[in-house]
Amino acid sequence: MRFHNIKNRKDARYLKIEQRFQSSIGKFFKRGKLASLQASKISNDINVYPSTFYDHYKHLDDAFNKFERQMGPDLKALKKESTNLSLENTYRKILFFIFKNQKYYDAILTRKDATPFLQIVEIFRPVLCQQWSNYSENLNEQIFQIFAWEFCGVICHWGTKGKFSQDEIDYYAIKLAKLTKTACTRLV
Repeated sequence: MRFHNIKNRKDARYLKIEQRFQSSIGKFFKRGKLASLQASKISNDINVYPSTFYDHYKHLDDAFNKFERQMGPDLKALKKESTNLSLENTYRKILFFIFKNQKYYDAILTRKDATPFLQIVEIFRPVLCQQWSNYSENLNEQIFQIFAWEFCGVICHWGTKGKFSQDEIDYYAIKLAKLTKTACTRLV
């Protein structure tokens, strides 16, 4: 029986294969082998037909996006840990999180997709926006959007230049804290 015929996506068989797909994708992320990855390789890795992959996902990016969304709870837990920290220490925690997951983020840089980095900024929005004076809601939103891309640029620079070296965490934490503190004056 093909899974696309299953009406209930909460079916135990469907969920078990979904977990196996996500585990396999995680394995490929950790190895950093995404450039040549195909749905058939993931399917072969978990011993299912390649067509089963398309019963679960529209395309390979859809599978990656689902995997990336699973990082969200870890980031939210990190946000809770960072509530009473200084801005620099908050950035140190964020950068260490990225460092711990460097294979994943290296793969993201390979795909040239900033979405996961923007997700980090969005999760930490309340902490970051505390640093800014209160302009109109619209202007604060514009400042945040520009700053979010600055954040992505800094992280991408760190990842491509330093290959997410732990030695550079302090340097980039200080740099991001300065960018955050000066965002209003620089971006208005």
